[in-house]
Amino acid sequence: MSTQSLAAGLFGRFTRGKRYGALQESLRRARMAASADAYVATSMLYSCLTSFAGVMVGFLLAFILELSFPYMLVLMVLFAALFVFLSYQLLLLYPSMSASEKARKVDIALPYTASFMYALSRSGATITDIFRELSTRRDVGELAAEAKVFLRDVEYLGRDPLTALRNLSRSTPSERFKNFLEVMVSIIETGGDTTNYFATKCSEYQAQVREDQKKYISTLEFMAEFYVIMVVFAPLLFLTIFILMGMLETIAEALLYVIAYIWIPFGSIGFVVAISAASKGRLKRVPLGFRRPEAFRDVAVVRGDERDRAMLRRILKSASAIGLKAALKNPARAIRENPSYILLVSVPVAMVFFIVNPLGGWSWYSGAEPISSSVFAATIALLPYIVAFELRSRWVKQTEDALPDFLKSLESAIKSGLTLSRSVAVTATTELGPLSDEVRRMDRSIKWGTSSTEALGEFERRTGASPEVSRSATVIRKAAEAESDISDVLKIVSSDVDTVRSLRKERRSAMFIYKIIIILTFGVSLITAYFIVTSFLSIQPVGGAEVPGFTTGGIDIGLVKELFFHALLLQALFVGALASQMGEDDPRAGLKYSVALLLLTYVVFARWVLPALPQPIQAEEMAMAAAFF
Repeated sequence: MSTQSLAAGLFGRFTRGKRYGALQESLRRARMAASADAYVATSMLYSCLTSFAGVMVGFLLAFILELSFPYMLVLMVLFAALFVFLSYQLLLLYPSMSASEKARKVDIALPYTASFMYALSRSGATITDIFRELSTRRDVGELAAEAKVFLRDVEYLGRDPLTALRNLSRSTPSERFKNFLEVMVSIIETGGDTTNYFATKCSEYQAQVREDQKKYISTLEFMAEFYVIMVVFAPLLFLTIFILMGMLETIAEALLYVIAYIWIPFGSIGFVVAISAASKGRLKRVPLGFRRPEAFRDVAVVRGDERDRAMLRRILKSASAIGLKAALKNPARAIRENPSYILLVSVPVAMVFFIVNPLGGWSWYSGAEPISSSVFAATIALLPYIVAFELRSRWVKQTEDALPDFLKSLESAIKSGLTLSRSVAVTATTELGPLSDEVRRMDRSIKWGTSSTEALGEFERRTGASPEVSRSATVIRKAAEAESDISDVLKIVSSDVDTVRSLRKERRSAMFIYKIIIILTFGVSLITAYFIVTSFLSIQPVGGAEVPGFTTGGIDIGLVKELFFHALLLQALFVGALASQMGEDDPRAGLKYSVALLLLTYVVFARWVLPALPQPIQAEEMAMAAAFF
C-alpha cells in the first residue's frame, strides 16, 4: 500500500468533497501530480508522524529541567501539538514555494530561450518543432519541463498546438512566460510573423534583465550592510561588552557559547540562504549528452527487451571506461574541465594528515593543538581545488572577454557576402585569446570536410566550460542550419552577450566595495580581539592584590581566548565565500579568501594571543585604576 493510499484511507473522510482552489492551482503550477484532497490527506499523515519527534523533544527538555511527571506530560503534549501544526502548515505551503522556485528558474532561462526560438523560427521550424527541440535540451533549465507539458498535450492528448499553448499559459508558474505565450497565441491566430515577435522579445527581455539587476543590486547592498553589522561586527561587540561586564561581576558563559557557536555560523548560513533566495541566479551550463543524429530525429523510439537493455548497459559501461581512461591519460585536462576532480586526491591526503597528526604538532603553542590539525587539513584539502578553480575561472573569463570580438568578426564577414565556412576562416586569422585555438580547430575541421554546423557543434562541446560561449554557438548553429545569412541572429546574440557582460561587470563593481568592507571588518575584529586578550585581560595585580571594582576573578581568561579563537575561525570560513557570492554569485570564488583568513587567524592566535601570559600591574597603576573605578 502506498503512502497516498494509506493517507486517503485514514484522513480521506475529512478532505473528500472539500474545495482547495488555491492549493490545487499551486499543485498544478508546481507540476505535482496529485489532487488537492489527496495532498491534504498525505500532509495530515506526515504531520501526525512528526508528533513523535515533538514528544521526544518535550521529554528531553523536561528531563534536562528535572520536571515532575505532570509537567513533563504537559510539555510533551505541547511540543507534539506544535510539531504537528508547524509541519502541516509547511506542507501546505510547499507547493506554492515550489511553484515560485520554478517560476524563478523559468525567468532565468527565458531571455536565452527567446534567442534560441528566434534562431529555430528563422530555420522554418513550426511551434511544435521549436518546443520539441526545447524539451530535449538540458541547458534551458526549467523551460525544458514546460516544453514537455506542451508536447504531452499535442502528442499524447491529441490537442492542437494553439490549445496546448493556451493550457500551458494557464498552468505555467511564471507570469513572464505566461504573457509571452498569450501574445504568441494571438499572433498565431491572426497570422502574424512569430519570427519578428521572437526578435522583439529578445530586446525586451534584455531591458527587463537590466531592471531586475538594479533591484537586485540594491537588495545585495542592504544585505551586505546588514551582514557586516549583525554577523561580523555584532558578535565581537557583544563579546567585548560581556567581558567588560565580567570585570564587575561573573559573566554567564552560556551567552559566550551562544555567540561563538550559534550566532556566527547559523547567522552566516541564514544570509547565504537569503541571498540565494533573492538572487535570480543564472542559467548554468549542462554538458550535452548523447543525442540522436538529425537524420534519425523523427524515428520512433520503442521500448527494447532485456537483450537490448543489456547491450545498452554494456555501451554505457564502455563509455564510462573510455572517459576514465581519458581522464587518467590527461588529468590536467580533466581537472581543467571539472576542478572538483582534484578533491579526489586532496581530501584523502588531508584525512591522512589529520589521522597521523591529530593534535596538530605544527602549532607554536599547546593551547592551539586541538584544532590546529583541522585548520591545516582544511587547507590541504581546499588549496589544490582553489588553484584549479581559479585557473579555470581565468580561462573562462578570458574566453568570454574574447566572445564579442569573435561574434563581431563573424558578423562582419557574413555581412560582406561570405559563407559561414569562409567567415570562420577569416575569423580564425583574428587574435581572440583562448578562443583563437578553438576557432582555428573549427576552421581546420571545415577544411577537412566537416560541415559548418557540425564544426559549430564540436566548438559548442569544447567550450562547454563557458555558458555564454557555448550557448552562443548553439544559437548560431541552429540559425545556420536554415540559411547562410545569419547576420541578424549574430546581431541579437552579440547584444545578448554584451548585456550579460555589462550586467556582470556592474554587479562586481557595485559589490566590490562591500567585499572590501566585509574583509576589512573581519580584520578589525581580529585586531580588536588581539588587543583585548593580550592587553586588557592579561593585566594582573602584583602579589594577587585586587583593584576595587576591577577584578578578573569571575572570568576564565583561557575560556575567553578559546571563544575568541573559535569565533574568528568560524567567521573566516564564511566571510570570503559569502562576499564572493554577493559579487560573483559563486561562493567557490571566495574560498581563497576564506583559507587566507583562516590561516591568518590561526597564526595570530597560535603565535601571539594564546601564549600571552598575564602581565603584572604595579602599585602606581593599581592606584590609578582604583581612582578611575
